Amino acid sequence: MRRHATPDSLPGTPAADLSREGYLPRPCVLHPERVTEYPYPEELPEQLHAALDAWDEETDRPYQELLSIAPGCKIGGWESWHLTDMYPLPCTVCGTETEPLLKLDSSEWGGGSEPRWRPLEEHHLAWGTPECEETREPTTMTLGRYGALTVFLCPRSVEHGYRLTVQ
Repeated sequence: MRRHATPDSLPGTPAADLSREGYLPRPCVLHPERVTEYPYPEELPEQLHAALDAWDEETDRPYQELLSIAPGCKIGGWESWHLTDMYPLPCTVCGTETEPLLKLDSSEWGGGSEPRWRPLEEHHLAWGTPECEETREPTTMTLGRYGALTVFLCPRSVEHGYRLTVQ
């Protein structure tokens, strides 16, 4: 039996290499603000979803970039399913659909979401400059392939554990 061949004490786990950029968040000050965001298009009623599809084709900025989910680190809100199709995340204990609790994002704003979610006090910063990057990526965290990690909790009980997504 292999178990008997294993020594009683195993060597300690090697220390993580935290010297590489992106492994630890840069200390920063939080300035939380309440924002209004709307559900991911697939979570909307079919009739509204169809109307938004038509609107998206007529404009150069789709619903998802301008009105829908706010990018960046946040508490609560809606999940963006832009990397994968939307899928259920039921509680593993009771089966109730879990809800977003905390989202950690690689960037606070950028890409197609910039016109809507870039803070007014940062509009003077030129794209690509160090000052702009510092405000767009204040923590310097890189999650997944420059994505976001969301922690979901069961609304019935926090003791039921959590679920995770990376988008």
